Amino acid sequence: MHDGEDHDFPAVNDDSGDGPLACLVLSVNIRRFRHYRENGSYQELNDALHHLDQSPGWAIYTGRNQWHPFIIHKPLAQVIAGQDTADEQVDAFVADVSLVAEEVLGLPELGAFQGHLTSSTDPA
Repeated sequence: MHDGEDHDFPAVNDDSGDGPLACLVLSVNIRRFRHYRENGSYQELNDALHHLDQSPGWAIYTGRNQWHPFIIHKPLAQVIAGQDTADEQVDAFVADVSLVAEEVLGLPELGAFQGHLTSSTDPA
């Protein structure tokens, strides 16, 4: 992610010098699920995401953007550090993002949150 304005993600737009970020964005259709943050499964997922431990260097941002409540991010420079060729950089990116994605997808709290959304009668 190079410009975080659309996602209301200030870390991209600060002056830290970290450059673009590798991101895993979890999105919700708020036209269908307006009140998802009020459900306990949302908070349980939020807590679980803040305790990711198998993916060093990745951080979680939970901002005000209702469409994209969770952005898991890491400076791209850290992801591709030490990789000289474009192929090596792509391989490092895929490996690192895959590691964090597998960890997130394996969270039972994500399954509970998805279950809440798919069974929700939240009015549109």
